Amino acid sequence: MIRTLALLAALATSSTAARAVADTQRLAIIVGNNAGTGRAPALRFAQRDAERMADVLVEVGGLARADVELLRGASVGELRGALERMRARVAAIQAGATRNVVLLFYFSGHSDGQSLELGPDLVRFSEVRGWLEATGAAVRLVILDSCRSGGLLALKGGTLGPAFDVRLADNMSSTGEAVITSSAARESALESAEIGASFFSHHLISGLRGAADTSGDGLVTLGEAYQYAFARTVNATADTTIGPQHPGYDYRLSGRGELVLTRISAASGVLQVPAGFDRFLVTASVRQDVVAEIDAAGARRLAVPPGDYAIRAWRGKQAFGAHARVGGGRSVALAAGDFAPVSLQSARSKGEPDSVLTTVAPGRRRPRLSLGAGVTGGVGEATPWLPALAMGLRTPGGRWSLALTGATARAEGVRESQFQLRGGALWRWGNRLGPIAGLEAGGGLAEQSLPGRPLLWSGLATASPVAGAAWVLPSGQTFTLALRPAVTALRRDQRLHLLFLPGLWLEAAL
Repeated sequence: MIRTLALLAALATSSTAARAVADTQRLAIIVGNNAGTGRAPALRFAQRDAERMADVLVEVGGLARADVELLRGASVGELRGALERMRARVAAIQAGATRNVVLLFYFSGHSDGQSLELGPDLVRFSEVRGWLEATGAAVRLVILDSCRSGGLLALKGGTLGPAFDVRLADNMSSTGEAVITSSAARESALESAEIGASFFSHHLISGLRGAADTSGDGLVTLGEAYQYAFARTVNATADTTIGPQHPGYDYRLSGRGELVLTRISAASGVLQVPAGFDRFLVTASVRQDVVAEIDAAGARRLAVPPGDYAIRAWRGKQAFGAHARVGGGRSVALAAGDFAPVSLQSARSKGEPDSVLTTVAPGRRRPRLSLGAGVTGGVGEATPWLPALAMGLRTPGGRWSLALTGATARAEGVRESQFQLRGGALWRWGNRLGPIAGLEAGGGLAEQSLPGRPLLWSGLATASPVAGAAWVLPSGQTFTLALRPAVTALRRDQRLHLLFLPGLWLEAAL
């Protein structure tokens, strides 16, 4: 930490160093491929791992989207084309004022220990390494997340194990290559259904978002990121039927200082979690996509894009849930009191069947306000349809609801009004736009007023299925169009009647 602070002080006071930082350009080639040669089942999360890696590099890694080549399900030819474009880009950069280029290459997919699998194609890692060197980038950082990826290190005499002390800075005249792998030469790399990612990439990206910033300076270095991912990957896979899994590294670099991979201060939003818990899992509420994970030994600040987040926390065997809304450029700090108790981890080898148990995702702690408008069937012949309004509460995931509704209409001198309290459960499919279905029940009052006659009224009891569609905005608001073909029981003419009173509603959960 002292060396890091000294380096930062030097950068702040030295105009030469400032010019050198400006003279560094970062580029990345990110590759994810769920399919392999067919010798093992397809992966579920490799391409999503690649998307997450690209996102974190853009959000807090100082790269523009144009600086990242993201290849999903690409062939060897497409990879070679991306590397050729990168070679031309590096040459153009070095021909200008910027001299130093740091190139990051990330791969998530199948590997046989010697070659990377891109669908039916095999490409030897030694060949990829040669292509990367041919780009002319002064520094090349290679991250491989695949089964038996440690065997690729053995081709160059790399070292397996946790010790890591890379001394490399952006503002240097440094050259060389660093290779990080997710598993040893004979080990499987594991995926987790709980986190929707491979363990290694998940913990590496969590570290880059700030969990690895144990120095607290707002910077995540290559050494911090590797050590964080190594320890958490070994720990998370130790109890699986396939694990444990041991990441490894090989580095051949010259230069001084530390290579900073991400800067938390550059984040569009920061989420801070409290002490006193063993583990946190942060999920984007709209996409139900796990963003990052923190344990008790990690830093408690995470760089996240603006949005709504559900946070799970564990203390011993007790699980807790909380919700946070992070805005652009804001820091949100959760307190222990924001977490409420909520009602264990699925892993498989990359390409192998499921092996252990999954978790139950919690909802938000605070309910959401729901407003609605629609039409519902009337009891009287003169008022077959009643305009209606509703106001209520929904649980954060939208599963449970409670609403107070009111409907009234006047026709041919007759006014009918209905007031009900209804509750129920609703299931939704799809991330942004998808169908919904559910069940509701309620009770209330129906009344009719006729000129010159006493007010007529009856109690109501209703039960109804619900069917329709929901649209979730990126900000988290949910709009629902729902048909409720309700069966309603009421007393009329001193007798109990069952009526079919359908309703159509447009509702918004804010």
